[in-house]
Amino acid sequence: MNDTTMEQFLLENEEKTNSVMQRIFWFCTLAFPMFFIGKFLQIFPHMSYFNLSVYTCIMLLMATAFTIATKKSNEKPFVKYMGMIFGEIIVIILTINRGFSPFIAYVIIPLASCLYFNVRFSYIISAVCYAAMMVSLVLRGLDFDFSCYTSDIVFSSGEWIRAYCLGCSIEFLCSFFIIRRLTKIAQNFMFSVYERNRKLMSIQSGLISAFANLVESKDHTTGKHVKRVSSYVSIIARRLRQNGFYAEELSDHVIILLETAAPLHDVGKIAIPDAILSKTGKLTWQEYSIIQNHPFEGARIIKENTQSLEDTEFVQIAHDMALFHHEHWDGTGYPFRLVEDEIPLAARIMTAADILDALLSSRSYKRAYPLEESLDVVRDLSGTCLEPCIVDAILDSSEEIKDVLQRFPEDKEIPFVQY
Repeated sequence: MNDTTMEQFLLENEEKTNSVMQRIFWFCTLAFPMFFIGKFLQIFPHMSYFNLSVYTCIMLLMATAFTIATKKSNEKPFVKYMGMIFGEIIVIILTINRGFSPFIAYVIIPLASCLYFNVRFSYIISAVCYAAMMVSLVLRGLDFDFSCYTSDIVFSSGEWIRAYCLGCSIEFLCSFFIIRRLTKIAQNFMFSVYERNRKLMSIQSGLISAFANLVESKDHTTGKHVKRVSSYVSIIARRLRQNGFYAEELSDHVIILLETAAPLHDVGKIAIPDAILSKTGKLTWQEYSIIQNHPFEGARIIKENTQSLEDTEFVQIAHDMALFHHEHWDGTGYPFRLVEDEIPLAARIMTAADILDALLSSRSYKRAYPLEESLDVVRDLSGTCLEPCIVDAILDSSEEIKDVLQRFPEDKEIPFVQY
């Protein structure tokens, strides 16, 4: 696995783990009032209602602060440190109170840190947790109630502290090394599975592009068209999310699927006669009607040839792109004349990417428009052919689009026929 892929995987895992930690904090916040019931039932007789109220307020503040941090900057490293420190504060609150004795709870936070698959981070958190455990044991020992022991056993605070510090240190270190070893094994296994999946996705993407190139060659376009359209789909989707649109729908995983499925949007053209696809003159109404069947053919081909795939999400996205990529935002498209949100989001993005590349590419009936002129045409399509927020995403991504044009230029200029 290359460094970029590894970094992306760890970043995605970090975001997911932060979300899990957020739910844990709120669960603990909602569960804390149960201690009031325990106090009332004399399960925790040494705890006071005042302390419980203070603990609940602290827990509520930490859960709220972590939720805000996760929502505002989930990708930043300090969020995971914030989560671990807040978790350790919870453990300290429980262990320094005379009503509890969960010293082994100090292992929980190092265990949670291993979910981030960062050995250095786990070492730092473990050191912090160990120091916190020692401090809390000293505080607990200085205020320990020795009346719980029989009269023939006498402990001083110092003896209690030394005994528990030694015992808990051994317990903590043994537990940590076991956890670290198991996590390392799980991490290596997960990375190996991820690498195999990445290779399979690469093979799948290559086969899809090869098949799409074969289809596009019938329409006298080049293989660069497939690469450009896929890139435009990714650029539009990421810009939409950055602009605050469809953030939940457009996860990194979904964007990768959109980019992978994009080359199949015109697969239905394989069923269209070459004489129609290669015709340089104006199409007759009958020929145009045949052309309009290619979305149905594409959807059929995808459904019939992907039934064995387990990735149903990919199949659905490819199907939607093939069937609906000629639908327009205002309902003037085909084949179903769908309006606005009736058109699947994947197809709305695909439509924009396809139109953009058509404007920037030469065809037998037109020359390629310059980027600025193409963007002006796209701007004019806002609210009619294209969804306004998608148009804005394209206009905001001119530099990325220019980079795609430089990376995937046309292999040759298609002869232009003037009518």
